[in-house]
Amino acid sequence: ITCTLTDGSTVDVDVAMFATGRKPRTADLRCEAAGVELAPDGSVVVDEAFLTKAPSVYAIGDVINRMQLTPVALAEGHCL
Repeated sequence: ITCTLTDGSTVDVDVAMFATGRKPRTADLRCEAAGVELAPDGSVVVDEAFLTKAPSVYAIGDVINRMQLTPVALAEGHCL
């Protein structure tokens, strides 16, 4: 497989993995009404313990706009 990089150069590989970006889908959740702060990109703002600005409301996974990988979200869930 020949992959073309963003600078125009190419690299020949045996396997290529394509990862698409994800965007938090919080527009219709009325987070602000619950006291949950959103970042400009729509992600939920949390502290290091995944707690939002609303008491007892936690957020994990793709909605917090950290590393968006399934194993990371699973690990975050186990922390709670």
